[in-house]
Formats: sequence, structure tokens, C-alpha cells
Amino acid sequence: MNGTDGQSGSRERRALADLAVDELEGAAQADVSGFHPVTRSWLLIEDPDLEKLRQESRFIRFERETYPHSAPDRHRPERPLRPEMKAYGRQLLSGCAAVMEHTWRLRRGQLPAEPYVLVEWFAGETELWRCVDRIASNQGRNWRDRQRLLQRVREVADTRLLVRCGLPSSLPEMDDLLDEAAWDTVDGVQERISSFEETFEKRLAALSLAVAAGANGSANRRSPIRLSTQWLAAVRRNGASPAAVQQAAAQQACSDYETAWRAVRDLLDPDESGTALSDALRRFHAPRALIGTGPRGTMTP
Repeated sequence: MNGTDGQSGSRERRALADLAVDELEGAAQADVSGFHPVTRSWLLIEDPDLEKLRQESRFIRFERETYPHSAPDRHRPERPLRPEMKAYGRQLLSGCAAVMEHTWRLRRGQLPAEPYVLVEWFAGETELWRCVDRIASNQGRNWRDRQRLLQRVREVADTRLLVRCGLPSSLPEMDDLLDEAAWDTVDGVQERISSFEETFEKRLAALSLAVAAGANGSANRRSPIRLSTQWLAAVRRNGASPAAVQQAAAQQACSDYETAWRAVRDLLDPDESGTALSDALRRFHAPRALIGTGPRGTMTP
């Protein structure tokens, strides 16, 4: 009797699992925009009500067919949001840096420019670097800072550049991160994700150190915030006419900013130098030496 009851209960569970998966398959196949990216983490990890269903062979088959990925099916952290948000932060910062790198390259081709145009460039640049500073200093934990950075980039850059550079970027799914890690090794996939988090945190700390303007006694004269403020003041002071802003100076500024933003992308790449941005800022030319009739040169340490 007990054996029969056990077999009956097992068949009933399988039948219920089949019905549940039928419902999920119907929802997954429906033409509902955004179903997959919105529900995948909830379906595979987060909803505790589905925990028993996830052990059923029918569900595992459905999972592999609907959300194919190369990483082991059960190698997911219980709380995937942390690495997902860090991956999103890297995508956002790298994408914005790529947009601004291209923007300054395009601006070099727009010279000579009226002084008011240069004022707009340097004022926008100051705000952009402040946004980067806030994200780097709080390790990207504040969504308002991320939103503000994207908004500032949209204000100053061509929309087509944003699209080309993948902005606005979507939140990466944990399975995507696991798949990327599995290309190196299927064993130790979670350790690979943890290593990514640790490396990204260190790179954000280096970004914060390079960008922060610093307090009075410990002012960072290499900070792009301070450099942009100096450029803005110099153009306002010497920019009564386009001739007062030497074209060589404006071209040099465009090149310096292009290099600095490219260095931000390098800094966020774990395979590139962790001093990429500080090295680029060390070669950044001083506005006081390049505007007006003063001698050319670079900032002294």
C-alpha cells in the first residue's frame, strides 16, 4: 500500500510539474516583448516557490532549451544581483568613455570653433568627469549617479554614437556572465565571477584616485575635473574672439581628452594597465600654457 501510494504521489508530482512547465513554455514562446531578460533570473534562481520544480527533469530540459548557456546549470550564486550590477557598471562606464573618446575626435575636425562652443565643451566635460568620480568613489552603488552620467553623455554626444557604443546598456544576466567565464574553464566558474568582482572594485578605486579633485590641502592637480575647470576658465578669460584661442591649443585639448577617455576604457579592462588613466593625465597639457600668447608646455608635477 505504501509503495503504491509512493508511486502515485510521484506520478502526481510529475504530472503537476508537466503542467507547470507547459505554462512556462507557453509564456516563454508568447510574443511578449522583454519576457526573457526580465524573468530569467526570477525563473531560474530567485523565486523560492519554484525551487522544487527546478529539480524536475522536465524543468531542466525546458531551462536548457529556452535559456541555453554553456555554464553548468546549477552553478549560480544565490544572490546574483551583485555581480550583475558590477558588470552593468563596467559596461556603462566603458560605453560612455567610448562615446566621449569618439566625440572629442569628431570635435577636432570641427575646429576652428567659436568661443561659446568651446565653453559648452569644457563645461559639459567638467560635469561628465564629476559623474564618473561619483560612480567610482561609491563603487557604482547609487543608481542616480549612473542615471546622471548617462544623461550628461546624451546631452553632449551624437545619438548615433550612443547606439554604436551600446548605450544605454542592458543589465547583464548571471547566465551571460557564467557563460563568459566558462569560455576559459568550466571548473571554477564561480571563482572566475568572484575574481571579476574583486578586479573591478580595484579598478574603480584606481579610477576614483585618478579622477577625484581632492580637498584643499591634498588637491589632485592631475584630476580631469580640475583640468576641465581650468580649460573652461581659460577659454572664458581669453576667448573674446576665436583668434584668441589658438587652434593648436584647441586641437591639443581634443587630443588630450580623447586619450584620457580611451584610458578610462583601458583601465576598466582587466587585461590592460591599471595605471592607464593616471599615465594619460600625466601627459595632459595645461590650458594656461596653451591659450593666448603664453609658451606651450605641459603641467608640472
